[in-house]
Amino acid sequence: MVQNITSIRKIMNNRTPQAGDGIVDNDGNHWVVDGIATDSITGVFEGILYINEMGERTHLKPDEYRRETFLEYLTRPTGFGRTSWPMFALIQAMVIAIISAGVATINEAGWVAFVMAAAIEAVLVGMSYRNYTGKTR
Repeated sequence: MVQNITSIRKIMNNRTPQAGDGIVDNDGNHWVVDGIATDSITGVFEGILYINEMGERTHLKPDEYRRETFLEYLTRPTGFGRTSWPMFALIQAMVIAIISAGVATINEAGWVAFVMAAAIEAVLVGMSYRNYTGKTR
């Protein structure tokens, strides 16, 4: 069992990056993969391409970057994963409203609101994880 989990983590962390994946270079800068660099003759993976601050496509070799962690993915400047920050704030406001309604009606099955709020949060984080692992591309 432990070997299987280790193998899965190794495959996930070592898979060839795809466009849209987040990476962190050796200087700690966060980038989003724009394309894949391969050898024109052999087709062997040589690195990734990203758009830098100047708007130019830049190349990084595999030893010059690492894949961003799930926490880094969730706290990108652009949003909570692929969900923009304004939309994330709207979702959280709706969850707070649902919880408030549950508190107000706790005697009349208000617990259902708490379950619904937890389900919304679970779906949000679960789907963000699917996006992070590349299962929804």
